[in-house]
Amino acid sequence: MAVVYLATSAAMWRGFDAVERTVAIEDMDRLRRALRGEQARLGHVVGDWAPWDDTYRFVQDGNQAYVERNLTQNVLRNFDLDLLSFLNDQAEVVGALVWRDPARGADLLHAELLAHVAERDLLLRHDEPDDVVTGVVALPRGPALVASAPIVHSDLTGPRQGTMLAALRLDRKALDRLESATRLQLTARAPTGASEPRLEEASENELAAYLPVPDLYGDPAVVLRAALARPVHGQAQASMRLLLLVLSGVGLATAGGAYVLLRGLLASRRALAASNERLAATARERTAKLRAANAKLQHDAQHDVLTGLPNRALFMDRLEHAVLRQQRDPAAGFAVMYLDTDKFKSINDELGHGAGDAFLQQLAQRLASSIRRTDTVARFGGDEFTVLLEGAGDERVAREVAATILEAVRRPFDLDGNTVRMGMSGGLALSTPKVDEPEAILRAADVALYRAKEAGPNQLVLADFADAA
Repeated sequence: MAVVYLATSAAMWRGFDAVERTVAIEDMDRLRRALRGEQARLGHVVGDWAPWDDTYRFVQDGNQAYVERNLTQNVLRNFDLDLLSFLNDQAEVVGALVWRDPARGADLLHAELLAHVAERDLLLRHDEPDDVVTGVVALPRGPALVASAPIVHSDLTGPRQGTMLAALRLDRKALDRLESATRLQLTARAPTGASEPRLEEASENELAAYLPVPDLYGDPAVVLRAALARPVHGQAQASMRLLLLVLSGVGLATAGGAYVLLRGLLASRRALAASNERLAATARERTAKLRAANAKLQHDAQHDVLTGLPNRALFMDRLEHAVLRQQRDPAAGFAVMYLDTDKFKSINDELGHGAGDAFLQQLAQRLASSIRRTDTVARFGGDEFTVLLEGAGDERVAREVAATILEAVRRPFDLDGNTVRMGMSGGLALSTPKVDEPEAILRAADVALYRAKEAGPNQLVLADFADAA
């Protein structure tokens, strides 16, 4: 019986260990994705603010009006950041916004980051006007999530005036955001030199997973420790006890004790079944949590942080599928609208960047409620939006939807007691089987938008693919 127990229990433990390790690896993958999502969030902020005419002029002349309208503590609170900094092309500080929390060392973050870029300038190097650099940097008081983008005009033209930086210390505040996304208990530790993740047994009820995080240059920056519960291990121990009970009953069986043994075996079988059901329920619950967390990470990667609308990546994916559908069925036409407000800049100038963000959120809601269930509206950046009109290859249908959208935008907006009226211009590109490149269709709509802006406010111009060639 001892031999049977040892052989059987060894095989069962190997199976349980494999399941436990698989779950732990999935947890660490989810943590990696959440960390990348946080870096992308900072990237969206600088990607919105750096290519903006007002920021461009601010770096040129340091005007106080920009500071009063845009560089307030509420901005950092809304974006959940510790620092926004604006450098000219000599890497000199023109302006900065720092979160006021000395206990977290947020007030020292700016000086540490400036010292870092003076020594290693990767955050200041951008090959293209829309380049965004994101990652982790190791600083004296601990690592920080950072993002940078070149300061250029709203239309991404230059000459470049400098660099915008955003940062968030990777401390308890940032870990709380990661915990919310992953549902893991996290702590940050100094790097140990190891570059590969590892698992170790912290106790009978907890595994410790260690995820080394490199900095922008590939050097160790921090190690994230995740405390993982061990429901599989607990169920394994229960199964081992039941197995021992069953085998012990067999070894003690005698003719006179057969009835007792039979009852013990039946009870053991029921207990084993109940244990397996608990294990299955735990696995189902954990799987559901993993799916929910993964779905959130996937959603965040494909949607605009400010408005919640699909972002460029998701829009282009859906546009590509629409092109492929029309290639299979020429009758499956569609249309693309490229939209831009007529005087969004005036909101930022008169009411500040916070009001501009609130306007964009309200505008996004109106656009989303104006389209059909089969359509997609996305924010491309700034006050530029795109709409994919599925099954609207006919100009009449496309113009009807466009008219509904433009009419919704013309209704007044309430921005903290200020009534704002806004127009919107658009370029409309109807699909054709002859044009099978998503970028070409989008470019045609963009050119048509440019022509609409030239014609005056609230205009919609039909694209001519010859103009966009």
